[in-house]
Amino acid sequence: MIHIFDGAMGTILQQKGLLAPGYCPELLNVDKPEEITAVHQQYIDAGSTIIETNSFGASPLKLAHYNLSERAREINIAAVKAAKAAAGDKVKIAGSMGPTGKFI
Repeated sequence: MIHIFDGAMGTILQQKGLLAPGYCPELLNVDKPEEITAVHQQYIDAGSTIIETNSFGASPLKLAHYNLSERAREINIAAVKAAKAAAGDKVKIAGSMGPTGKFI
């Protein structure tokens, strides 16, 4: 079976005007979960069979940039809930995890 992943969540959020300069994209999972679910639904409607959670930068290390590291668990749980709301039993969900932005 061939699976089709979704695309760039951040790009869509920017096009929708939801990302003000300096605003954490992953915080939208908590502040505007319906918008995140709507983006997931767009990708599903376009044929995606796997959607990725809006959690690319939701590690405590990356969230520290926004003074949100203590909210990592809350943000990640909200990301999964937003994806599940769109996915139902139609598509699979993959957790997205990006780099920390820190050098070792």
